[in-house]
Amino acid sequence: DRYLNSLNHPLKGLLENLRSVILSSDKRITEGIKWNSPSFYAFGWFATVNVRGEDNLLIVLHHGAKVRAVNSLGSTINDRSNLLNWLGKDRATISIANELDLQKKKASIKSIIKQWVRFQSELNH
Repeated sequence: DRYLNSLNHPLKGLLENLRSVILSSDKRITEGIKWNSPSFYAFGWFATVNVRGEDNLLIVLHHGAKVRAVNSLGSTINDRSNLLNWLGKDRATISIANELDLQKKKASIKSIIKQWVRFQSELNH
């Protein structure tokens, strides 16, 4: 909350709504600030919202800072809406342009986040 209260960004409202979408995807998700950005945790850090651009927000889905040896993530995530832009075998991004875009993608984002958290849980247990 402190981070968001001090944030001066043209997409601050969008970020607050995106935060709510991510947190409501799974009750085990918590949050913090990593890499000077809103980040989300469930069995390890798994998502960071890149707020550097002023035209869109970018959800970066990952498994922490280091690439994991487990390479099956891409084949386990069901992304029917084709939202994920895969950057590697264990990390991908989702771009959100505005409130309308978030509303269109909301159900798919929640589905992807749930799957990502499930994968995180399996990796760490």
